[in-house]
Amino acid sequence: TLFFKGIFEFEDPGGVLVAAKIPASGSADLYSGTAIVVKANQCALFVYKGKIADVLMEGLHEVKTENLPVLTRLANWRFGFESPLRCEIWFFSSTVYANRRWGTAQPVIYDFPDYQAVPIRAYGIFNVVMRDPTKVFMTLIGNRTSYDVSELEGFVQAKVTELLPKALSVIPNLAELNKSQAAVSEKLLALVNDALDDGQ
Repeated sequence: TLFFKGIFEFEDPGGVLVAAKIPASGSADLYSGTAIVVKANQCALFVYKGKIADVLMEGLHEVKTENLPVLTRLANWRFGFESPLRCEIWFFSSTVYANRRWGTAQPVIYDFPDYQAVPIRAYGIFNVVMRDPTKVFMTLIGNRTSYDVSELEGFVQAKVTELLPKALSVIPNLAELNKSQAAVSEKLLALVNDALDDGQ
C-alpha cells in the first residue's frame, strides 16, 4: 500500500501573516518521511492535542524521530506505521514589520507635580518582530487559524496606550514636556518590550 507522505510549507505573498496553521482546517497527517519546508525568516511549531511540542527552524526537514523528539514522545509514535500522526503545524514569520503607526485615540490625562489633569496626545511609529513562537502561540493565537500583522499592531497599540502614563513619569514638570520626548520614547520602548516579553 502506498501513502502520500506530503510536503508542508507556508507562503504569504502579501507579507501580512505573522502565523498560520497549515492546513487551515483539520490536522496535518505526518508520516515517516513527510517533508516540512521552513523558509527564510520562518519557523514551524508543532502542537499535539493542545500541547506545544517541537519547533523547527529554517531548512528542509524530513519527519524522523530525532527531528521531532517531543512530538514523538507525546504521541507515543513509532515511525513506519501506516497510520499517520495527526497534529497541528503552525508556521511563524520572523520578518521585521517596520514603520507601524501608533497614536492615542483619546488624550491621556496626566498629573504633573506642578500641574494637574493635563490632556496629552502622542503618536509615533514602531517596528515589531516575533522572537518566541511558543509564547506568541500561547498568549495571542487562541482559536484562530491565522494571525496577521494588523492584529499584532492592535495589540502593540493597546500596550503603548496603556503604558504611556508610566513613561510620562520621566518628565519632571510641565515646562520640560517638549524637551523630554526622547526620554519618554526610551522609557516607553522599555516598558512595551517588557510587557511583550512577558506576554501581558
